[in-house]
Amino acid sequence: RNALSSYIIGSTNLYTTIDDMLLWNMFLLNPPVEQREIRDQLFNPSDILTNGDTIRYTYGFKIWKYKGRKIAEHGGYTNGFLARNTIFPDLNFAVTAMFNTENIDIWKVCMQTADSLLKAQLQFEPEKERVEAKIDPKIYADYMGDFQFPDGMKLSFEAKNDTLWLLIPGAPRFRMVPESETEFFLKEFDAQCTFVNTQGAVNEIIWHQNGENPKGIRKVSAAELTEQAKALLIGKYFQPQLNVVYEVTVDNNQLIIHLPQTFKHITGIDPHAVLNHLEGDRFFVNQIGVVEFQRQSKRKISGLIFKDVGRGRNIQFIKL
Repeated sequence: RNALSSYIIGSTNLYTTIDDMLLWNMFLLNPPVEQREIRDQLFNPSDILTNGDTIRYTYGFKIWKYKGRKIAEHGGYTNGFLARNTIFPDLNFAVTAMFNTENIDIWKVCMQTADSLLKAQLQFEPEKERVEAKIDPKIYADYMGDFQFPDGMKLSFEAKNDTLWLLIPGAPRFRMVPESETEFFLKEFDAQCTFVNTQGAVNEIIWHQNGENPKGIRKVSAAELTEQAKALLIGKYFQPQLNVVYEVTVDNNQLIIHLPQTFKHITGIDPHAVLNHLEGDRFFVNQIGVVEFQRQSKRKISGLIFKDVGRGRNIQFIKL
């Protein structure tokens, strides 16, 4: 029995073995005729957002392409353990990995295993050799500042000693290496950044990492909250489905949301998290994302919403 299992809320902690997962994958890849329609729903995204985009997550699987081939995968973890199930439906192939350690890149293990065993079926693109270009460092002045992404994440850039630096909350600074005047890469990890110059102004970046290309918009500093505005937000907030109460207070002139201690035990998130003001009633909490307060009227707060915490979205709390 996991000593911390009582701290974990939701559908999780399914104890299984590699042998069980082998049987499960054999069933998914070769189901009885009467089960194939259900199986196909697992491997083929069909839910569409109002903007027309198709959600890549189906009934328990994230669907994407790796080296030209469809992948359906799902991972999990609990204290001291990691697991990942990666299925190539079109190749009748699956990789399952389970470890009794958290200090390993389980995704990399699965992908390297697939690379080795599916060498003939995957499309291997030659790794692009990135070469540093010599550019006028005066251009870095146009790139300095903060850029905000839709999920609330902020990337900051500063120019110092003819070098452009990336500043990420809670991490060391990284040197941005130029490939051209607008394209940069990092040597420490596989990521690139495009600075979008529109009519002589740089107000947007495109961040390239892990096959994703999110856009960040230059952030204009939000007006500092008045003491009166902070006073409206402080209080206790109740989530009925989880039966938990989170409190918002002010400490050293900062708004703090107090989370359960289990956040620290399981994810390393500080349970006394700073609410960083974005704009209006929207705030950003490191490692959690956007928290948005709801108003019943201009002078009355009715609740707050955790916009996207990974497996859960739009989690609503009621102000007590």
